[in-house]
Parts: sequence; C-alpha cells; structure tokens
Amino acid sequence: MDKDKRTLLKVGITIVISIIILLWGVAFLKDLKFGVETNDLTVYFMDVNGLKEGDPVSVNGVTKGKITKIELAPGDSVRVDFALSKEVTLRKDYNVSVAMIELMSGKQIYIKPGTSKELADISKPLVGAKTNDIVGLIGTMNEVGEDVKIIAKKLDTAMTKMTVTIENVNSLVGDDGLKSNIKGAASNFNLASRNLNLMLTDTRINVNSLTQKLNNIALNVDNTVSDTKPEIKETFKDIRTLTTRLDSLTINLNNFVTGANDSNSTVGKLLTEDEMYNNINTALLNINKLVKKIEKDGIRLRLF
Repeated sequence: MDKDKRTLLKVGITIVISIIILLWGVAFLKDLKFGVETNDLTVYFMDVNGLKEGDPVSVNGVTKGKITKIELAPGDSVRVDFALSKEVTLRKDYNVSVAMIELMSGKQIYIKPGTSKELADISKPLVGAKTNDIVGLIGTMNEVGEDVKIIAKKLDTAMTKMTVTIENVNSLVGDDGLKSNIKGAASNFNLASRNLNLMLTDTRINVNSLTQKLNNIALNVDNTVSDTKPEIKETFKDIRTLTTRLDSLTINLNNFVTGANDSNSTVGKLLTEDEMYNNINTALLNINKLVKKIEKDGIRLRLF
C-alpha cells in the first residue's frame, strides 16, 4: 500500500513539474515576462498588412509588449490594442508602425519613443505611421515595375519616330541637289565675308582720317585760345573797370533820387515847392513884356 502511494506521489510530482515546464516554455516562446507592469494602449493604422493578435511590440528592436486585439474601426482604419511595458516612455514625436524586421519573420508593432521634451498623451489613441516593411517595399517595386513598363513602351514609340526621322534626314543629306545648294550657299557666304572685310578695312581708314582731322581741329582751337589769352585777360580787366564805373554811377543816381525825395535839399525844393515855380513863371512873364516893349519903343539910354 505504501508502495502505491509512493508511486502516485512520484507521478503527481512528475505531472506538476511537467506542467511548470510547459508553462515556462510557452511563456518563453511568447516572450512573456511575469511580474512586469504594462500600460494598455490603442493605435490606429490605415493598414496592418498581416499583423495578428499575439504578435510582439518592440521598442527600438527590443520586445516590450504584445498585441492583445485587432479590429476594423469606422472610417476604413484598423484599431490595434496592445500592452506596453511601463518602463517605456513615449515622447510627443513618437513613431508607431507595422514592420517586418526579417524576411521570414512575422509582423510586429515597431515603436520609436522619440526625443522630444514633451511627453505623449497615452490616454488617447496613438496615430500609426505608414507601413514601411519588406512586403510594402515589394509592393512599391511592383508599382515601379508597372511605371517602368509604361516608360519603356513610350521609349519604344520615341525610338521608332527617331528612326523615321533619321531616315528622312539621310534621304535629304544624300540628295545631290541639296548638296549643290549647300555648296553654293557656302560659296556665297565666303564671298560676302570677304566683301564685309574689305568694307570694314575702308571704314577703318576713313575713321582714322576723321580722327586725325578732329585732332588737328582741337589743336588749332587750343593754339587760338593760347594766342588770344592776353587779349581775353585785358578784355576781362576792361569789363571789371566798366563794372566799377557803373556801380559808381548807380550810387550817384541813388543819391540824386534820395536828394530829390528830400524836400529840404536844393533839388527837393526845386521839385516840390510851388512858390519857386510861381516866381520863375512871373519872372519869365516880365521878361516877355520887357522884350515886347523894347521891340515897340526901342531902348532909351540916359547917360547923364
């Protein structure tokens, strides 16, 4: 009986150890860490591109959480709920994207916490960035391949047109009449160039002659000015003397006008006093009478 109990005890211990090992293996494979505090966050993506519940959440390549729920949200967006370790601090310039780190690995949420001094508000849903992984790169390459095909088709069309153009040019160049015309045009151009050179030579000679004449005229003018410089100086001296005399005459006229305006001066009295004019008029009348009397009666002289 005791032997059976010991056997059952051994079996029970083996089962418990097996369960512990199994749970530890599952936790190891799922990258779960017991006793780690986490924050429940939400992020919205336009496309998760193969992301699944249970996929890891890595911060700068280090696993710090896992995805708990994925559902389609209104407005053609995808809501992803995930748990993130509290030791991770998200800044305002964070970046959250869906990425595939290796070609054969699964998808995951890849977080760059950011370097801003301001903290992100994790109480509100986060905004996911556009997916940039290998699958997206392959899709982009496919789109580029389609564009390359269109460009190649256009290049083929352009090459065809260019071939036709070259054939037309060859046909024109091979035309004997065109060659003759080109040779004639070149000959005429050479003749015109020679005539132009001759004309420029003649013009240069005439310009040199004109320049020489202008130099002679300038020299003559300079000599004339030099020869007449003493007379010009004497003329300016006479003009200064005349100006001085005119200034003196002007001063005398001003004095005369000033004296005429003064009623106390002789000139002023002559111009302003009526009594003097009356006396002069009376004297002139008496003289006229005396002259008439002499003409009529003659002059009688009494010597003694």
